[in-house]
Amino acid sequence: AVYAEAEYRRVRDETYLAEREGRALTYRRSLDRLEAHRPPAQRERPILDLGCYAGVFLEEAKRRGLRVIGADLCRWGLEHARAVAVRQRDRPLMQLH
Repeated sequence: AVYAEAEYRRVRDETYLAEREGRALTYRRSLDRLEAHRPPAQRERPILDLGCYAGVFLEEAKRRGLRVIGADLCRWGLEHARAVAVRQRDRPLMQLH
């Protein structure tokens, strides 16, 4: 489904959190692949997760000692992501500086 920005900002999805462990397993596998191909010189750079939602990917990356930044428009998701992200953005990307 395609959401208008105002509608997406109001989304709440408790099921997403209930399925956290399965998502975390998937993200750990993705991070394994990412780290295998990430040059050592870039390992100090933060990972930017556009559409971070509730921050599950960010949390898994941070557990590995990676610096993370999340961006999303969903306020509910950002509430959950704030506990794990270095910083989060809830503005359209064109407004980010």
